[in-house]
Amino acid sequence: MMKPRIDVFCHKWHLNQSPAFDDMLISPLSEVASIETKAIDDTAVNWLRVGLDRPAVFCQWLPPREVLVDSRRRLVWLPMWDSVWFYSSSWWARLPRHLRIIVFSDAIAEKVVNISANTCKVKYFKNPSMFERVNNTFSTMFYWNRTNMFAASSLCAICRHACVDKLILLDVPDPGYMRYDQQELVAISRNVRLELHQRFMSRPEYFHVSEEATLLLSPRLREGVGMAFLEALARGNGVVAVDGATMNEYIVDGFNGRLIPGNAIKLRKMTHIAFTLEAICRSIPRLRWRAEAFLLGQASRPDIPLRGDTDWSFLADTDWARIGRKAKESHCCGFVSWTQDIDRLRDFVLNW
Repeated sequence: MMKPRIDVFCHKWHLNQSPAFDDMLISPLSEVASIETKAIDDTAVNWLRVGLDRPAVFCQWLPPREVLVDSRRRLVWLPMWDSVWFYSSSWWARLPRHLRIIVFSDAIAEKVVNISANTCKVKYFKNPSMFERVNNTFSTMFYWNRTNMFAASSLCAICRHACVDKLILLDVPDPGYMRYDQQELVAISRNVRLELHQRFMSRPEYFHVSEEATLLLSPRLREGVGMAFLEALARGNGVVAVDGATMNEYIVDGFNGRLIPGNAIKLRKMTHIAFTLEAICRSIPRLRWRAEAFLLGQASRPDIPLRGDTDWSFLADTDWARIGRKAKESHCCGFVSWTQDIDRLRDFVLNW
């Protein structure tokens, strides 16, 4: 019997470099459907046909307006919290009712609870049997500098309070962010044994480098789901993350990880100018995706990195071995729940 067909639209970066949507959507669907992945910013896409003869799933990015307004189309949107957190309740209320929404975050669930949208709420977990901790010393930390979250002085203070002997630093920032300069790297290396990597890695390379670490410093203020810290939890590692979505939807502070208080972070305030520019760009098709990226970057960037004068003493009395065990146990339970959600997710996307 021929499988039904589904179009899945992602940004080129997710198609080429990030496995996130493959893990949480494409792989579960591919067992029952034939999936064709496409770049959402590909100018060759024939938008006139999208969603008419088969379901079309849009990962992170909202479908283009010319597609979204047509109620005949079978459209599914998978929003990520890090790219929609700043939208108001009135914005969500204006979404067309024929649009189906897959909800992977409690924070997004709160946004859609008061609108009559057709939603499917699931929670993704990694398979813990695929991730094993290599040692029990809890003295090696991994940090990927993606968004300049932590100043060099802050990294030194974190390592000191958490009794870290070795820091594995992947210094490959997201577009628009900066690497640590040479002076900062020297300062870090004077306080902790530093293993530095400054090129983007393939997935096998990333696992090979990061698996030595038993502690993870989560790299972002907000996550769509958060593959890096989920993999660490599944491995039974100790995770230090900001107290924000989606990290605090998986981590209970002091139980299966540690959360940095949200008031320790000074956020850039969104301005009316930023929203106005974004609205203008969104109205021009060839600038739409740049507008999304611009607004996302402005909304999520801290004014300053977390500095060394932040109080990190809460890390000093942490029993990382116990937290690692609880992280593994809770993720095992979560993975069972996720496998039970997959059939419901498939039905939501395929049956209209």
